[in-house]
Amino acid sequence: MVAKKKFVNIYFQTILAVIPIVDLWAAYRIEKFRFWCGILAGFLLGFSVDETLRYSYNVIVIMVIEIPITAYLMRKWSKEWSAKFSFAT
Repeated sequence: MVAKKKFVNIYFQTILAVIPIVDLWAAYRIEKFRFWCGILAGFLLGFSVDETLRYSYNVIVIMVIEIPITAYLMRKWSKEWSAKFSFAT
């Protein structure tokens, strides 16, 4: 199933991006789902599960690093996506 190709609200996409798991839906709406899953896999492999279990504060560190990156990328990609459709109308 392919996402509907239409204009997306950049602010709504940014909010969706900072909520874990829901960011996958935001990426799907702008057809960046596979690319985004690859980035998330890189984050998970970069911070090993053993370190996270041993030091519980590592989850907080990971989230502090990941959330701004997620918000920036989704906002940038959403602007690019919406720009495609602003010229069509």
